[in-house]
Amino acid sequence: MSESVVSMTLPPAKTGGAKPPKFYMPQLDVMRFFAFLSVFFLHCLPAVDVSSHVGGARIVALFAKTIESTGRNGVGLFFLLSSYLITELLARERKATGAIHLKMFYMRRILRIWPLYYFVVLIGLLIQPLNKEYHLTLPVILSFLFFVNNWHVVLYKFIWSPILPLWTVSAEEQFYLIWPFAMWKFSRRTMLWLCSIAIVVIPLITYRTTSTPWRTETTELVATLLFFPLGGILSMVLKPKVSPSTLLKFWALFFLGLVCWIVGGICSQPNGDLLASPPQTLLGKAIIAVGTVIIFMAFLRSNPAIWPQPLVYLGKISFGLYVYHHLVYDLVAALTKSIGLGVQTGRNHSLYNVLIFGLVVLPVTLLGTIGVSALSYRYLETPFLRLKDRFAVVHSRDI
Repeated sequence: MSESVVSMTLPPAKTGGAKPPKFYMPQLDVMRFFAFLSVFFLHCLPAVDVSSHVGGARIVALFAKTIESTGRNGVGLFFLLSSYLITELLARERKATGAIHLKMFYMRRILRIWPLYYFVVLIGLLIQPLNKEYHLTLPVILSFLFFVNNWHVVLYKFIWSPILPLWTVSAEEQFYLIWPFAMWKFSRRTMLWLCSIAIVVIPLITYRTTSTPWRTETTELVATLLFFPLGGILSMVLKPKVSPSTLLKFWALFFLGLVCWIVGGICSQPNGDLLASPPQTLLGKAIIAVGTVIIFMAFLRSNPAIWPQPLVYLGKISFGLYVYHHLVYDLVAALTKSIGLGVQTGRNHSLYNVLIFGLVVLPVTLLGTIGVSALSYRYLETPFLRLKDRFAVVHSRDI
């Protein structure tokens, strides 16, 4: 009982002028940027109907469809990384202070997530008059406000608003609500057992779509939750200190992971859209999960010195990149369409159309997203991050 009281309050004051413990791996910021790029291509590449293309155009269409489909795995990588880091930080906090301080944990998460998140929700509300597709019903608005939008999507459908990527923040906030209590309550051994069971049960329940309440097109949102317990397992079983791998080994592991993503995607969704049979889907998703772990390990064990600081910085602002990119894409798409450079989708592709998208729409969207996110990080997020640092027990990167 006394331990639970201590864990809800501030940690004991440090004495002797000792520096607080610190845990930061810049290569994980680079991984964040890669995960963002994956989702960026998923959302920003135009929809392609591969069957309507022939000859060389079919090869281009198939390549674009593969990149688009593979991009959805970036969300799983985000979840895996988030779970790994939270588990690692909480474990180090307990080792340094003898307890997990729940109040401080939740204050850190609130100050990191809520200011930018609710700012983007506000943008979503304000832009509704611009396009009828941007309309948000009251249940959707409430689901965003109370961080349950992922389950609203699962039970109903996606809303095609530029703030649709926020469904993942709902999933992460639910993880943040449960995970520290679980780590405080259960032993490491029990946590490993619970995580292992969850990794098996979640896919088995998810892909029995005939007996579950969610729609087939939103099944992926439920299955992706398995990356939270998977990240926790990695944090609990990996050795904390090993020699960094060589650059050659990094690229070998990285491309092996990408191959797993592609093979798993073809196995589980052979036509690029609908899921295959449950056994084939489970196999495909297992291959994708293995590929995600391989990519994670490639970055985790890489030498921090090999990564240019601009890439590390882009990972640092990746939360902004993620929540703003669809808004910027819709703006760029509207502007290019207004000057006659709109991108056609489906059956109306041409080489000219592909060039316009590849040379104009995509780079402008990416650069615009980086610019907006940098400004947001500097003027909106940084003041809250400075306040967040006051509640840190184990410090991570500098602001």
